[in-house]
Amino acid sequence: MLNEDKVRLMSRMAMFETCEGKEAIKIEKYTKKDYIFIQVIKTWVLSTIGFALVFLLALLLCIDFISVVLSAVNLSVILIAIVALYAACVILSVMYARKEAVSRYEEAKRLIKKYRKYVDELDVMYSDF
Repeated sequence: MLNEDKVRLMSRMAMFETCEGKEAIKIEKYTKKDYIFIQVIKTWVLSTIGFALVFLLALLLCIDFISVVLSAVNLSVILIAIVALYAACVILSVMYARKEAVSRYEEAKRLIKKYRKYVDELDVMYSDF
């Protein structure tokens, strides 16, 4: 005979595994430090690629203006400005990614704790028989 409490609990666990807990289970495999490091490195690489693409697009769109500026301004000043802009973009995106990674990791830990509570309840139900 089926125990309705077991069925409800197993259904909750299955819903957790397929919906909200899917990402949490992946995140739980890492330590907090490793997860944050991986997210920061991914953000650094992607923001570098994004900055390069935006810079090249701006360069192509404003080629006439750039030729005038290059003749009037020293090239080293322009390079310093580009590097400073790149550094600012990367630093801001990495800081935001770190903050997001910490909050995602903490949320995943909270969800996994909830899931473990379900597993413990199910274990108690099975040990009663």
